[in-house]
Amino acid sequence: MANYRRRRASSWRMIAVAVAAIFVVVSIAAVLIVNTFLNKIDNNPEGFVETIPEVYDVPTESLVHQIPTEEGITNILLLGVDNRNSAVASPEERSDSMIILTIDEKNKKFKLTSLQRDMMVYFPGADNIHKINSANAEGGPLLSMRVINDTFRLNIEKYVLVNMIGME
Repeated sequence: MANYRRRRASSWRMIAVAVAAIFVVVSIAAVLIVNTFLNKIDNNPEGFVETIPEVYDVPTESLVHQIPTEEGITNILLLGVDNRNSAVASPEERSDSMIILTIDEKNKKFKLTSLQRDMMVYFPGADNIHKINSANAEGGPLLSMRVINDTFRLNIEKYVLVNMIGME
């Protein structure tokens, strides 16, 4: 009976060793095959030039196309600044939120379009790009309106400037 158990235990060990050996052989074969295929890839094909394209930091030209206008549509720029220390919204702050309120009087609807404050845009007369939310700090709401109008081909003529206290 003891011999039977030893044979049974040793046969399970043999099976486990065989499975482990097969696993190791298959793993090594897979690594070699993948390595062979990766070495066949031409990392620098003939005629391919590794260069980073130059970024031209030149302001864009004036708008060539007419700004689209439609009767009964009014756009208003909503600017939110975070100057909690003052009861009055100050135009010297960067705008934390910029939303375009579009009022469609014809269809009796309105839309709110939020602008990302980290968009990089050109300011009028500037040679380099700036974050769009810094327009309010550089030139107040009027510069913010002009930058948004120039960038998105809009005709915003009115704005509302509020701070955190004004929202309470």
